[in-house]
Amino acid sequence: DCNQGQVFITTHSSHILVELEAKDIFLKNIASEQLYSYNKDFQGCIRKNPEAFFAKKIIICEGSTEIGICRALNNFRIKNNQDNIAILGVALADGQGSNFVEYCLHFKESGFDVCAFCDSDDVAINNKKQELRDCGVIIVDCDNNKAIEQQLFDDLPWAKVKRLLRYAVKEKSEQSILAMTAKSSLEELKEQESPGIRTLLGDKAKEHGWYKRIDHGEKLGKLWFNSLSDLEGKTLKIQYDNLTSWINR
Repeated sequence: DCNQGQVFITTHSSHILVELEAKDIFLKNIASEQLYSYNKDFQGCIRKNPEAFFAKKIIICEGSTEIGICRALNNFRIKNNQDNIAILGVALADGQGSNFVEYCLHFKESGFDVCAFCDSDDVAINNKKQELRDCGVIIVDCDNNKAIEQQLFDDLPWAKVKRLLRYAVKEKSEQSILAMTAKSSLEELKEQESPGIRTLLGDKAKEHGWYKRIDHGEKLGKLWFNSLSDLEGKTLKIQYDNLTSWINR
């Protein structure tokens, strides 16, 4: 039958990946003689991050906030005459929280260079970090038991902390922020710098999801990267240096 046979099509379009089932996708890495196959558990990742499969290196972000921060980092690089991460073959992928470790492992096993950008407040992820490191995944994370919101409120200069608070008020309303923090006025939160207020704001930002959107993450990242000269010795500076080193290598 002349209608039977195989047709090979080459494309850079991500639409093909989105339409296919995970079990029908095979990756051929130049460094391996074997095809890598994905199981059905990877379906959500493929459909949410198809562009990542066309990259050489992938930053897997634990959630939307981290994706926004990485976008801000790329904007910061471009503004300072550094290469756009896309030119260096770097893509961002949403690790979707509970699937984060599995996504990191699958991408690494299929031949991608992987950097995991995550918090340090998830016990399940923390328990798997050594396994990720043993597989060659680079991890950029926060201080022990801290989320990125808490790290930002801990490390940023006080003037930037107040800007984070103003942004939260703008997005959530003054009344809701005061209710969450059990304060009677904003002046109690921003009048005078103190470790206690920093901790309170970081804890409530995490608990109530003040910045759990990509655009919020971009705002956080802009404040972060424009404060680098004031962050020597801080974890935020170490995270920036580690991300930048991995991107440029």
